[in-house]
Amino acid sequence: METKIKWLSDFYGWEKIDPESNHFNNSDYVSINGDVQQLRVNPTIAKHHMFRASNLKLFTGPDGNGFHLYQCDSPSEVRKNIPLRFFYSKEYGKAFELNGSNTPIYELWNFIRNNPAVKKSILGAEGEWISNEKNIPDCIRLFFDNVRGKHGRFEIIHWYQSDKLVSSYSLFSNRIKKYYEINNDKEWDSQTSAENETNQVFHEYLSHYFNQLDSQAYAIKLTSEDSDKQQGSFAIWKECHMVFQNSIFTADVSLNIEENNFGSISLSNERQLSCYDVYQGDRETLSASETDMLKGQTEIYPLKN
Repeated sequence: METKIKWLSDFYGWEKIDPESNHFNNSDYVSINGDVQQLRVNPTIAKHHMFRASNLKLFTGPDGNGFHLYQCDSPSEVRKNIPLRFFYSKEYGKAFELNGSNTPIYELWNFIRNNPAVKKSILGAEGEWISNEKNIPDCIRLFFDNVRGKHGRFEIIHWYQSDKLVSSYSLFSNRIKKYYEINNDKEWDSQTSAENETNQVFHEYLSHYFNQLDSQAYAIKLTSEDSDKQQGSFAIWKECHMVFQNSIFTADVSLNIEENNFGSISLSNERQLSCYDVYQGDRETLSASETDMLKGQTEIYPLKN
């Protein structure tokens, strides 16, 4: 059965691997099965459902012998239609399965840092990896796309497209709708006509807000900090916009670039945005009650069909 990955395809650029290409040989499958933590891969089945993220070059190295991100939609008969996502390097015969925790991502970083030849091959000379302005936001995006907390994922709403940082209101709107469908929350379905009309107006402002984000200059701040909270050298994505459940947040996302702790990620200055924060109209025309209502509303409802 033919499969096509839709999951964040704009960011990852999934390419189907020809099942007759012998991209993975028997030795590769032995290595992959030795490292994945759950059900094993059946090569006969898996080769027909294997994809590689062509846009993600974080750990491939300039010669392409480093770690590529793969997804297999049907790894085996037992694990049919349950995707397996993993980093794998044919050169090093090592796989890291992305299982929803931050552990495999940090284990991959540890493997790179603790093996000098691997580190030089993938990260290059000192400062070379960091100097590629695409690596830092891609690394942060990869982390949050593949790490899930107890109550869900923080989803970054930006990605690179033709070397430009963009966002998408339509994808965001679909994400909000999916949240309510998964959680069987019908509160938004019982809105009165007036409430739904207000919600539609707010979504128009949301659309304008997303367009405004695309026009803002993107910058990563490199800094050294020494405080009770954290110390070291960091690349910080200031006021990164994220979606969590049915709300928009901004946060400063720090990627540690200290040699002994390279790759660890932390959040600070998290702020949940209210409807007032994304309101694009003339605030002076709002009444006090309208202002209070917008400031108090942080949950975003999907539009009715």
